[in-house]
Amino acid sequence: MPPAALAPTPGNWLYFVTVDPNAKVTKFTDSYQEFLKYVDGLAGTVWWHQGRSPAYGQGVTFWALGEMIRARCGLLEGADERTTRAQVAATVAEHVPDAAERAWGEVASPAAGRRAGPGS
Repeated sequence: MPPAALAPTPGNWLYFVTVDPNAKVTKFTDSYQEFLKYVDGLAGTVWWHQGRSPAYGQGVTFWALGEMIRARCGLLEGADERTTRAQVAATVAEHVPDAAERAWGEVASPAAGRRAGPGS
């Protein structure tokens, strides 16, 4: 995830687009129309992810991220741990050619609904 997405400039942002991942340039907006303008200006492939999160309750912090990961990996919400780990690993390997970057697959597994680590 781009650093700007983890620590954005203060504001009431609803959308963000990483317009240049190499230079770590990310644009934020609270307007859907402006978001579409940013996306339209991209030259390469656009990966579109969306997730919804309950307004309150236990365990909602990464709910939307989990929905995005499950959708990208083709996982059902109730998928067992073995299936989840296999699908996340396969999806990360498919889309992330750099081995060091692929280490994020283990970070993604808990968000997809499974705890990471040996014996979990």
